[in-house]
Amino acid sequence: MSLTTKTKIWQWPNLLAIDASIIALSWLWVYSNLQEASPGSPAFLVLALSVWLTYVADRLFDSIPRDEAQLLSARHRFTKQHARKIWCVWLLVLILNIILAFTSLEIRQLKAGLVLLACCLVYTALNYWLSRRFFPKELIVALIFASLIAGVGGILL
Repeated sequence: MSLTTKTKIWQWPNLLAIDASIIALSWLWVYSNLQEASPGSPAFLVLALSVWLTYVADRLFDSIPRDEAQLLSARHRFTKQHARKIWCVWLLVLILNIILAFTSLEIRQLKAGLVLLACCLVYTALNYWLSRRFFPKELIVALIFASLIAGVGGILL
């Protein structure tokens, strides 16, 4: 049974990991309107691509070492089935995002992004090493996401 024969149209944003990017963009838009500031279009694009890169990498690291039968979510099964193609797209998006960030963002925005990158790398390492025992993954992701909106989001403006 193929995943695509059962997949509803509204599930594709989640399977492709663009739902989190859309949410991050929405929060940045709300936050920037409340602050009556504009981070600029490149900041929105870098944010969207960065969130996508983070979520996709997390799914790849979650799904690759496991058998497909162990994967409970459709997004992880999809990632497992298409891992090679996803890694290729991921690498291209990473290169594009780095170029865009270093050519379009202000220094303060780059610094904020590097802080967030460090948080994401620590999260990924902890998740990899501790997930078989206990690791409050969803809580940590929520804290990183909230810090982006509250702290780093303010710097992006």
